[in-house]
Amino acid sequence: MPTSKEGVKEITLDGGKVRLRKETKGERCYWKDYKAVCLDNVYSAAFFQNNQDLIDGTNSQKLLHPMYCRGDGHAGIGNIFKEIGDNEQTQEILDWYHLKENLYKVGGSIKRLKSAGNMLWQGKLDEVIN
Repeated sequence: MPTSKEGVKEITLDGGKVRLRKETKGERCYWKDYKAVCLDNVYSAAFFQNNQDLIDGTNSQKLLHPMYCRGDGHAGIGNIFKEIGDNEQTQEILDWYHLKENLYKVGGSIKRLKSAGNMLWQGKLDEVIN
C-alpha cells in the first residue's frame, strides 16, 4: 500500500467481486471478494479477501483530524471504517448515489421521495428524517 507523506484526510472505500478463470480451459470460473481503498483521491490499493491488511495498511498512515470516510453504506464497509482511526477522529459520509438509492428503498410516493431528495441536497437531514 502506498504511503501518504502529507497525512490522510479522506478515505474512500468500496467492495465488490471479481470473476477469476482457472488455467484449465472448460473449468468453472470462481468469484473472490475484494475491497479497494483510495486515500485523498491520490493513493489507492485493492485487497482480495483480506480486510485486515486493508485496515492495518490504512491505520499505518498518518491519519489527520477530522478524517472523512466515504462509502456506499454497506455494513461490510461500515465495519471496516469502525476499525480505522478512532471514532472521535472519523466522520462517515454516504455518497450521493447510494444515498438516493437507499432513499428510494424507503418507499412512498414519487412526489414525497423527490421532495426528500431535494431536502437532502440542501443538507436538511433532520427535516427528511421527520
